[in-house]
Amino acid sequence: MPSGYALPIILLIIGISLFFIEAVVPSMGIITVAGVVSVVVGIVLAFGISTAFGGAALVCVMIAAPLAVMFFFYVARKTSLVLGKVQESAYASSASREHLMGKMGVASSLLRPAGVATIDGKRIDVTAEADFVPEGTRVEVIRVDGIKVVVREVKM
Repeated sequence: MPSGYALPIILLIIGISLFFIEAVVPSMGIITVAGVVSVVVGIVLAFGISTAFGGAALVCVMIAAPLAVMFFFYVARKTSLVLGKVQESAYASSASREHLMGKMGVASSLLRPAGVATIDGKRIDVTAEADFVPEGTRVEVIRVDGIKVVVREVKM
């Protein structure tokens, strides 16, 4: 093989390799653009040597380019580019407050309807069932939804 054939072949190999690399190392298209430039220059140089050689180079690229696209979608499906499975458990921001159900406490602030109550000696963010509960009023925990504690004013 004459030495003039080496440069177009090398450029075509580099260009097609860059297409496959883009599938594995996403670079926002920079690697693909470099691959396209390399392939185009390789084909132009191949046609400069002979029409038959240029045609053969073009056919090789027409076969390799769809393979690179299929490889890209195969890699995308197998890697983190696409969500694989749904996470089963979630992070709980704090411990459950179910133990507060039915407990009594005192509104430490005006509950309108959200505020703070002291229950078992601890200040806890609560929500009143009614509109407003004055500070210092006795309250009872009537519902716990996760970390949301709902209280009701206790009538004496």
